[in-house]
Amino acid sequence: MLTSKEFDWIVLAALFISANVVSEAVTYTTYIKDVSAEARRTGALFYGFIPLSGAKMIAVLLSMHVLSFCQLIGKRLRSHC
Repeated sequence: MLTSKEFDWIVLAALFISANVVSEAVTYTTYIKDVSAEARRTGALFYGFIPLSGAKMIAVLLSMHVLSFCQLIGKRLRSHC
């Protein structure tokens, strides 16, 4: 994609949509595991980093989503260089 002489919007859009969907799935599954009462009880050193409500929860979830998205895009673009 980066070395191609023609720019294809469909490929770029598909890449960003795919990365967004996977980032959302990773964020959601991490959230579900983290807020689980059982996980917080048995794995207190690791689980429990996401607040249960409020602006801090939204900030953590948004940060997780952006981090996942950037990692996926970076990995995909790096593999073509």
